[in-house]
Amino acid sequence: MKNYITIIAIVFALFSCSEKETMTYQSERYLYFTTSLDSADLSVSFSHYPTSDEYKAGFEVNLMGNLLTEKANYRVSVVDTGTTALLEEYVLDLEPEFGANQLKDTLYVVLKKTERLSDGPVTLMIKLEEGNGFIPGLSRNRTVKVHFNNVESKPLWWEGDIISVYLGEYSPEKYKHFLIATQIDATEIPVLLKENPTKLRLLALEFKDYLTLHPELNLTVPIY
Repeated sequence: MKNYITIIAIVFALFSCSEKETMTYQSERYLYFTTSLDSADLSVSFSHYPTSDEYKAGFEVNLMGNLLTEKANYRVSVVDTGTTALLEEYVLDLEPEFGANQLKDTLYVVLKKTERLSDGPVTLMIKLEEGNGFIPGLSRNRTVKVHFNNVESKPLWWEGDIISVYLGEYSPEKYKHFLIATQIDATEIPVLLKENPTKLRLLALEFKDYLTLHPELNLTVPIY
């Protein structure tokens, strides 16, 4: 009988500890970045956005714990040891908002084009910090980096049908005037290529008309 009572006491004690740990875990809110290969280390070239002096980069932030009933600010910092970008080359809110009733949000940083970016890439490293009721998650998910430059390079999507059907061979001048003629956001082009080739064709035809009005550019496109 005494052994039976002892076993019950032990089980009750273990259950109480487990319940306490669960309540503590659920009462905490952890934030962590999505750190897949395409999001933890972002690379941006302003040469792919020749009509823009700024680029808005986003990083997915995840919440583990109870959902917020109303939006709240969390904290981030710039890691000096991993950053070569100058203060005038980015704009980052160090206390951004996380939305209510959601498990994911996006941290945005505005990158600014400067003359020295033509010499090579610079890096901005961002870290999640504890505060305002939030705790950073696993160490490998606490930081992200964005590398940005203005070194001339062809966009990765300028291949295949873009060359043979729509715009022809790449040149910086052609790309710049395509964006000027169509007024399209450069980030939309790879999306159109996959999801709306009809609109992309119309834009290419619009660009062809533009080139007809500007023969001095000596540029051609294959679209017809």
